[in-house]
Amino acid sequence: MHTLIISGEKLNNTVSVVRIVDATMPEVEMVVIEEIDKPEPIVELSEKQPELENKKISLDAGPSLNIERAVVEVDTGLELSIATVSSTDGDYLPLVAIPAEYPVRARQNDIEGWCIVSFTVDSKGTVVEDTIEVVDAEPPDIFNRASVRAAARFRFQPRVKDGVGVEVPGVQYLFRFEFED
Repeated sequence: MHTLIISGEKLNNTVSVVRIVDATMPEVEMVVIEEIDKPEPIVELSEKQPELENKKISLDAGPSLNIERAVVEVDTGLELSIATVSSTDGDYLPLVAIPAEYPVRARQNDIEGWCIVSFTVDSKGTVVEDTIEVVDAEPPDIFNRASVRAAARFRFQPRVKDGVGVEVPGVQYLFRFEFED
């Protein structure tokens, strides 16, 4: 080829080129790890415990914990102080609100809407399943079943009157079914 370029003449000899492919793979050296690094031994702690500061905790400085203190007098002349936890009267409070599962058909058809359910919260703070009913929904009958199933799993701190939990009928909850942006 070099001769053709320099002289500009044609080469009369027919040259046959045979390509040889090197198909051998280099040997890969495998390293086998026989021993696993062992963790360092645990240093045994001394039996002597460190001395801790004697801290006095005052419940008066902290948040209200509904703790009442009462002084009890006993005939022996001893004065004992007793701390009791009391439940004060109060209204029901939601503790666990489970979001409703978006119905598959509504999601596939790009349907958004809402559903209002009504139910009774019992004296233990659970929803009475037999009392769950759909009050209103838009569009009707699309989100009802999902809303009822979610409301059945709600948990509340019960309403307390005179230290005893009481039922609360007619509790309403609005479920919104909207696509996230």
